[in-house]
Amino acid sequence: MKTKYKLLTITASLLACGLGVSANANANAYAVATDNIRNGSVFIGVDTGTDGIPDTINAAAINVASPPASVSATSATLNGFGGSSSCPGACGPNMTGPDALPSIGTGSPARGNEDVTGAYYNLFGYASTQPAYSWGDAIVNTEQTLTGTPIVARNAAESNIPGTGSAASDARNSSSTAVIANINAGSDCNTLKCAISFSFDADPYIHALLDNNAGPGSVARGVLTFNITLTQHLAGGGTVTVFDWAPDGKVVPGGVIPGGTEQLDAESLNLTREALLKGQDSEYSGPYAGGFFGSYFAYTNYLLPGSYTLSISMSEATDVLRTVPEPGSLALLGLGLTGLAVVRRRKWH
Repeated sequence: MKTKYKLLTITASLLACGLGVSANANANAYAVATDNIRNGSVFIGVDTGTDGIPDTINAAAINVASPPASVSATSATLNGFGGSSSCPGACGPNMTGPDALPSIGTGSPARGNEDVTGAYYNLFGYASTQPAYSWGDAIVNTEQTLTGTPIVARNAAESNIPGTGSAASDARNSSSTAVIANINAGSDCNTLKCAISFSFDADPYIHALLDNNAGPGSVARGVLTFNITLTQHLAGGGTVTVFDWAPDGKVVPGGVIPGGTEQLDAESLNLTREALLKGQDSEYSGPYAGGFFGSYFAYTNYLLPGSYTLSISMSEATDVLRTVPEPGSLALLGLGLTGLAVVRRRKWH
């Protein structure tokens, strides 16, 4: 009977040690959010038909008072420390549109500007051998011109926290691009049907996961945001939003959206995917870099004469935090197993 007691005690000790070891194996809290936009077009004109869609340019009726002002920005933190970049300002070598330099959290591996294959960022990934890192990168590859050059832009944010013991860490980043233009709708828009249409293709992606040993309070979250708004400047001061489009992957019956009509909305560009419990793995619109671009199209209601500001913004963000059980918890579990062994010994004895 004494032999059985010894075996049970050894088994309990080994199990407690095993739990301590497994808590450090393949331990990652990881999130990535990224979006690619191509073939983007903003058409500002007059509807000469009856479908509500502008089809003819009439600069006398409605025109762009100032050229679009694009901004590309990034930020990243790791354990509360990091940096940010924006263009105009700290710009990369791209000459056709703003190219923000990549931001990395303090202590992250170096990240090259626009480290891509084709249209897609090369991700670090979440292999158990990866260190802690956090980065964001963004670029407006091309801006729309009167000669027909389309809008092309991409952003990405990626964060990873490996667990190597009893620790708590976090990583946050975001990257965004924006296009802003001032538009004048003249008095002719009292009789002409002035409107603006928007079309583009997009390939979004989110992945968030927690390993099987992540402790309480751990989180991995990826967030996509895309929005087009048109605000009118009021004569007495202030503004009012007259068009607001946030694609969500659903074209409602009639396609009615605030201030306009939506005809194509392939998949949501305003979405959060998260893992809140250990072992959770959430992915959206995979596989990554698959080249599957969906189409989007919407147009405003007819515009009254006045001054307007058009804003197009896209951003991606990650939020990652990983905890591990306190060593004392494992010790208590080991003692509990040892106590169980004692009970078993008395029973056998």
